[in-house]
Amino acid sequence: MKKTLVTFIAFIFFLNVYSQFSSSSTTNTVVTNAGCLDDSLTNPRAVVITDISGNFFVTWSDNRSGKKNVYVQKFNATGVAQWTVNGVRIAASTNYQVTPQVAADDVGGCVVVWADTAVGSTTSYDIKVQKFNSTGAPQWTSGGITICNAIRHQANPKIIPDGGGGYYISWYDDRASAGTGSIYLQRINSSGTAQYAANGIIVNGSVIQYPEQQFLLKEGTNAIIVYSQFNGVDYDIKAQKYNTAGTAQWGVSGINVIATTNEEAYFDAAIDNSGNVFVAWESYVPPSFAEANVFVQKVNSAGVLQWTTTGVVASAAVSDQFWPAVAPDNAGGVIVTWEDYSQDIGNTFSDIYAQKFNTAGTAAFAANGIAVCNATDSQNTPRVVSDGGGGAVVVWPDLRTDGTTSDLYGQRINNTGTPQWTANGVLVANAANYQAGQDLVVSNSGVIAGFYDDRATSLCFNLYLQRINFDGTQGNLPTSVPDIIPVKDKIKVYPTLMHDVLIIENNNSYVVEMRMIDISGKEVLRRSIAAGSKISVAVDGLPAGVYLSDYLLKDGRRVKLPLMKQ
Repeated sequence: MKKTLVTFIAFIFFLNVYSQFSSSSTTNTVVTNAGCLDDSLTNPRAVVITDISGNFFVTWSDNRSGKKNVYVQKFNATGVAQWTVNGVRIAASTNYQVTPQVAADDVGGCVVVWADTAVGSTTSYDIKVQKFNSTGAPQWTSGGITICNAIRHQANPKIIPDGGGGYYISWYDDRASAGTGSIYLQRINSSGTAQYAANGIIVNGSVIQYPEQQFLLKEGTNAIIVYSQFNGVDYDIKAQKYNTAGTAQWGVSGINVIATTNEEAYFDAAIDNSGNVFVAWESYVPPSFAEANVFVQKVNSAGVLQWTTTGVVASAAVSDQFWPAVAPDNAGGVIVTWEDYSQDIGNTFSDIYAQKFNTAGTAAFAANGIAVCNATDSQNTPRVVSDGGGGAVVVWPDLRTDGTTSDLYGQRINNTGTPQWTANGVLVANAANYQAGQDLVVSNSGVIAGFYDDRATSLCFNLYLQRINFDGTQGNLPTSVPDIIPVKDKIKVYPTLMHDVLIIENNNSYVVEMRMIDISGKEVLRRSIAAGSKISVAVDGLPAGVYLSDYLLKDGRRVKLPLMKQ
């Protein structure tokens, strides 16, 4: 047993020499541990994006200088920080800087937008933006370019590329009336010059009271904004599309994604490769408004609702369903996940559930969804991304360990809703104290999770990354392996980057026994190779991932070779 364990540890070490992203759920990859992160927003999340070269950009606000300032960091595709340790400060300023968002420029740099305290104020904010080149050097005016400095308060900015070297920026703005506000939009060119009217154009004349409820989505060279609007009685969800000239494309006042007598609360929105927008929301049903269920709607690129006008139900189970998250499958459908109390009517303990809808809005999983995780205690606020094969990866904070502090767990489900990893998920992060506030982006054959973490000092959150491969392992998979590796004692194995078939040559004068072990230590194949023979082993049924092939020789020694299955 001890010999097997040492062998497996050696195998893991082999894999790690290729890696920079941590392969440990207790170590993880540090983005910053300087100061405490700003976590003042409701349900705050890390902000992580990727570019066409596989680089990752992370932005945040922390208090290391004594007040809240914004920083940004770049990681390469293998998780190595490219800029100053603990990030590049966005602007040397005495102002407070909060709620940053980042967009890649796809030539190795990025553009960051944030809310910055207005001159002479400690409570009102303006919107500013700064560009950084591939080495982390600022490219625009020191302190950033001001996007909006209208009276009163501007907050919660969003940013996306415009497809032509510039960027769209949206934000919440209460210039017209203190305490309530509207969504405004601006487009800047590659030099940071505003393309619309000074201080932006108003979106649909909207008046809202949920400033964090706003999504800015890229559709080719257009921008789509999904937001919450108060209608005088309750809240509706609306959307509008703008072209590069700032002209509204979906009517004068946009479209109602959902407008009913129900109370629509938290929602999530995402767009697929065909320009379809998917929105999932919590809906409190009259007359009692006592119970929240999850609904979903699809809007095509022309702004036409594709499913029933009240949305299709993801879950109408008893008790509450909260915090929906959506991931388009890029085949016209969507996977939705949420925090679910249907197994605990008292709303004390929650599970993670999911449902998939095809292009016509027909549910693919069981009614009211399937349990992604129903471990003890509570699992909450899930995030989800498509796995590119009709399934999805879900990551969530989880209280199963002690009932009070959360770890991060993850699960991959396929297109039928079947879990692909360990039941109730694999550990993503389980250092001391809390891990929460996660964001997810798809990476090569896996996902990157960014998350808040107070392992060093309780309630002082730092920022970490963790890579989870599509096989459920952590850290980078090997990026390349030789086609043929001659193994000592007259054994050859190829290709070590497996697809459908593995070839094994035994040039010894005796039978060699081969077994293959997966990353969890489970034996998945066993073969006998006759003396002086060559065999073909079918491996097309094995999941993608890393394996150890082990060969028992005549004298009792073992020869071991790591393999990778694509």
